[in-house]
Order: sequence, then structure tokens, then C-alpha cells
Amino acid sequence: MSSLCLLCLPPLFHLSSLSLSLFLSPSSMIPPREEMEEEGEEEVAIHDGESQLQGKRGGWITFPFISGNIFWLSIALSGAVNNIIVYLIQHFNVKPIDAAQISGIINGCTSVAPLFGAILSDSYFGSYRVVVYSSIISLISMIMFTLTATVPGLQPPRCAPGGSDCKPASSGQLAVLYGAVALMSIGTGGTRFNSMAMGANQFDEPRDQNVFFNWYLVLLSISSIIGATVIVYIEDSVSWTMGFSICTAASAVAVATLLLGSRYYRQTRIKGSPFTSMAQVVIAALKKRKLAPAKDSSAYYQAKSNSAHPVSPALPTNFFSFLNKAALVTERDGNADGSVAKKWRLCTVQQVEDLKTLIKIIPLWTSTIFITVCIAIQMNLSILQGLTMNRRLSARFSIPPCITDSHRPCCQCCRTVPPRSHNLPCIAKASWPQSDTAPAYRHWLPA
Repeated sequence: MSSLCLLCLPPLFHLSSLSLSLFLSPSSMIPPREEMEEEGEEEVAIHDGESQLQGKRGGWITFPFISGNIFWLSIALSGAVNNIIVYLIQHFNVKPIDAAQISGIINGCTSVAPLFGAILSDSYFGSYRVVVYSSIISLISMIMFTLTATVPGLQPPRCAPGGSDCKPASSGQLAVLYGAVALMSIGTGGTRFNSMAMGANQFDEPRDQNVFFNWYLVLLSISSIIGATVIVYIEDSVSWTMGFSICTAASAVAVATLLLGSRYYRQTRIKGSPFTSMAQVVIAALKKRKLAPAKDSSAYYQAKSNSAHPVSPALPTNFFSFLNKAALVTERDGNADGSVAKKWRLCTVQQVEDLKTLIKIIPLWTSTIFITVCIAIQMNLSILQGLTMNRRLSARFSIPPCITDSHRPCCQCCRTVPPRSHNLPCIAKASWPQSDTAPAYRHWLPA
């Protein structure tokens, strides 16, 4: 499964009616040992046009390692990013408005970086390598954050409360801090959605992939809540050094968890850049713009079929019918052996439909930009307002100014929990094994 296509999944999952059972243990997702032994005796299967090694690789045995990696990385990222405005103001003597602007840039970089990480994964290195190297980069960034809070020479002199004559941070001090931020953005770009694609590639059945997606998003939300509450409280009330050290330890656990499962992962062949396939469809359609559309499926070039996954001839859809001409077969498109002579003149129907699917998703994808901008502004304003408020509830307990941001992952997690999902999923598998009486709850159960 492509990492690039998964960039569109979060808004789609937020709008869906997925169910959740926090009482269902992830260990119950792992199939029985007998099933794993049967899978180990299967031969190499052809899936989506690429050879994948079945054997003892893939399956639910990889779930604890992949989910554990993203769980601990998300805790570290959430604990470092959510409190960055307070850290800049209190320890680097940055003005509040400048700190809010820097925070906006950081959030923008961590949001855009997964796009480049997906391209590198699909086109050059594969999901596993990108996730491993990005996890290590995230660990290095957390180490640098810890050093900025521990080493006195990496911070400017502390400014007196209410003082106006504060010495700004030097270029070297800011270079170390921004270097940590840059590495954190790179690590986030290589792990957040590549881990999701890597996990989905461990399964052959779409139902198992759906179960993985559901648990992945739930664990991502829970880890964000922990980072935005527990880690942030430690940074604000106990020690920044301790808070960043916990983030560093979480990143180290994430790297170790991922590497421990290396022998179980299914390695997939690199498919190449998806943008190349999209460009081929557009160029081929332009070259054949004068051809008349056909009504027979045999006139269109179909994807190559195999015994494991046969492809039946199909007509392309009428949506953006101009692109259908890219799949029209002409005399100049094929060689004597039946192969395609020029890939920039002939594309499969599947390539055409993939581009159409992306075009359909773009409005939904881009519509989240306006919401995200409003949320980012509101979050920064809430933190700046919280710094000026009396947040102390008792002599020993004070609410961190940025803890208000924890409502986002909390709401995201609650939106996936329908009423009654707390007690039904535990007995869903036993009560409705062959029934569609509770299909929503079965999204959380493996086949």
C-alpha cells in the first residue's frame, strides 16, 4: 500500500463512524498459533502486482512492534511540540508573538514533511528503511532538545519575571535549537504515515488492514493525549530537563521496539514514484486527445492479470472522461511481443482510475487546510492567554498553559467511540461470528 495515498486518510477516518473498544486487548488481535503455522507453509503469493514473501513474515505478529514504535514516538513528539511556545518564551527570551510564529512554522513543517517522507518511501527506499532512519533521527532531535535544557551554555541568561531588558539567544544557541526542530520535522515526516503504510502491507486481507488502521489511529490519539498532558505537566511544573529526557527515552524505546520486530516484517518491492504514473496518464491523454472514446472494454488497456488476483476487463468511469483516452489502445502503442512500446502513450485503466480517485479526494483534503489554520491560531492564542492567567488550583498544583491543546486528541478519540461500544466488542466475536448484526464492532476484530 502506498504511503502517499494514506496522507488523505486522517480526515476520512475522522468523518467515519468507526467504533472502538478500549477493553479489547491488542494481544487478542494476534491469530492463534495454529493459523500462524499454516500461514508459514504458504507459498509466495502475488499481491497487487508485486512479489511479497509470505512465510513467517507479516501478519498480526508485527502489530506490537509497528504500533509500539508510533506510540512512543508520538508521545515524544507531542511532549516536545505542544510546549514549544512556553519553552521559547521562558528559556530563550523570545517575544510571545515571535514564539507563536515559530510554533506555527514548526506545526506547518511537521504537517508537510510526511508528504516528502511518503515520496521517498514509495519511490526510493521503501517503508521499512524510511521508518527506521526517521525514528533514529527523531531520537537525535530529542537528545538535542535535552541538551538545550541541560547545558547552560545552550541557553541565554534567564530573564527576570516582568523584566524588559532580556538578553536574546545567540546565533549558536538558536542554531542548536532550530537544528533539533528540523530533525524532529524530518523524523515525523518519515514515520507518521509510512508506519501506517508499512503496517498495512503486513496483511493481505482488506479486513485485517481496516482493523490495523483503526487501532493505529486510536493509539496515535492516546499517545498524543499522554504527551500533551503528562509530559507537558512535567516540563512546566517539575523540570524541562526531566520532560525532554522522558521524550528521549520514549524515542529510544520506539527505535528498539521497531528493530526488535525486523525479522517478522514483510518487505515489499519499491513501485516507483506515484507522480510519474499520474504524469503518464495526463501526457497520454493529451497525445490522444483527438481520438474518439470507445464503448467496448476490449479497446482499453487493462492491467496484467495473474492467477492469484485476476483482473476482469472493465470500462473506465465517466468522471473526467477526457483521461480515459490515455488507456485507449492504438496500433503504435504495442510491440510484437505484446508489451507496451511507450509508457507515456498508453496507460492501464487502473492508472487512469487512480488519478481520478486522487482528483476526487483533493477537495476533501484541501478543505481541512482552512480548519487547521483556525485550530493552529486558536491553539497559539490559548497558550499565550494561559501564560497571563492564574492557573494555580492549589498550593502544589498548577495547570500548564498549553494543556488546552490536549482537547484535540481527546475529541478525536471520543469521536471514534459510539455509545455502547464499551461493552459490546468484548463479546462481538462470540455473539456474531457470521452475522452482520454489529458490523461496526467487528472492525476491531481480526479475521
